[in-house]
Amino acid sequence: MTQTAGAFDTMSSDQIPGHTYGTDEVPEAPITMEEFDRLKQTVLFDEDDEDALRQAGDDSRFSREQ
Repeated sequence: MTQTAGAFDTMSSDQIPGHTYGTDEVPEAPITMEEFDRLKQTVLFDEDDEDALRQAGDDSRFSREQ
């Protein structure tokens, strides 16, 4: 299988057009943390789900202690 040059071959994750994760350009969430917690309860999202997300990637993205 040969690999061809693609649009993302020379880009780092910091250079993806339109992505502003971790910058001041990211707006505040339109809901409060209390509303978010109720939403998680509604869809039965619990600590097991949070643990699975931490195991799947960078756990700092899901920490409330930021």
